[in-house]
Amino acid sequence: MAIFKENIDVVNPQGSDADQSRRSDITFYGFLSTDESLNDAFTGISDTNYTDADNTPGTALNDAVFGGQFTEASTPTYTVEIDGQGTPDTFKWSKDSFTTTEAATVAITGSAQTLDNGVTITFGATTGHGLGDQWDMTIVNQTSQAHEMAQLSAFHSGTGNDHASRFVITLNNDGYPKTPIFTGTGLNDATFGGQYTINNKQMIQQNYYVKIDGTGTPDTFSWSKDNFVTTEATGVSITGSAQTLENGITVTFAATTGHVLNDQWFSSVYEPTFVIFSNNLIKLSGETILTGGNLTAFKVYDANGNILNTA
Repeated sequence: MAIFKENIDVVNPQGSDADQSRRSDITFYGFLSTDESLNDAFTGISDTNYTDADNTPGTALNDAVFGGQFTEASTPTYTVEIDGQGTPDTFKWSKDSFTTTEAATVAITGSAQTLDNGVTITFGATTGHGLGDQWDMTIVNQTSQAHEMAQLSAFHSGTGNDHASRFVITLNNDGYPKTPIFTGTGLNDATFGGQYTINNKQMIQQNYYVKIDGTGTPDTFSWSKDNFVTTEATGVSITGSAQTLENGITVTFAATTGHVLNDQWFSSVYEPTFVIFSNNLIKLSGETILTGGNLTAFKVYDANGNILNTA
């Protein structure tokens, strides 16, 4: 579905000169295949689940799918089971796991066959099914929570009484931390790992700073989320294995000794993918690629192989 209009105007009602104020977002959402999507809720038909009666690999024919549009307000579970093999095979079906059976020995036609209340079952083949094999589906009348996929944001840049702005594109990377930035002179052997487990449907940037705060056997580190304005933990002994910071995010040092005091690593989760500043500065995944009209992260060549920029 698409709605076309010559203009889309988004006005932020806030009057403020604070950095990142006057923010307006356009967010795009989607569902996983395992979610109850809008289409599922509109039709009431959720995913079809298959059970092989004899659990024998290579003998099962899993070719049935529920369809239609449910017309009632309840949420029963429909179960269809092969109750006869022949030409064609036959099935029975129930809405209470066969405490009661709605119908039995129904000949498979290969077309959509109505069960009740708008629900259908369709088999891809009329023969070759395993006796006792089952397919079930539970009616749904509400969706799962949708997941954020991408976000466009515009907000004030800096603290001046002006119209300077930033335009940001953020893509969902499922909460995996980016490659760390190292600041220091010593052993650069720290990596961030794991997957952020809080607000994993919301792309809220989280920053992680790890700093060597003691040298010995082993060395120790401290960590922060705001560049050590506040510190989350200090004197943490380096183990050489993945060490959890918070909410699924880990840091791993390859060596337990040999680091330099105050050497630091920075990583983030859900950092904006693409940022355009009002002074013509452009950043891609945190790296400046355009400043002052000059590309800084790429080499640009002409047809003769001559470099056109100073990257």
